[in-house]
Amino acid sequence: MAVDVPEKSGIVPGTDKTYTKAAHASLKFKAGQTLKDIVATAKI
Repeated sequence: MAVDVPEKSGIVPGTDKTYTKAAHASLKFKAGQTLKDIVATAKI
C-alpha cells in the first residue's frame, strides 16, 4: 500500500545546518498472519 508522506524539516545533529525533505510517496507493509506464523515457528 502506498501512503503520502508530508514535507519534513529538521536539524543535522552536531551542526547548525537545517534540511528539508520534500513530500513523497512511500510504501507501507503489514505482515499477514501466514508470515507471522512462519516466523514464530522458525528455528534460529
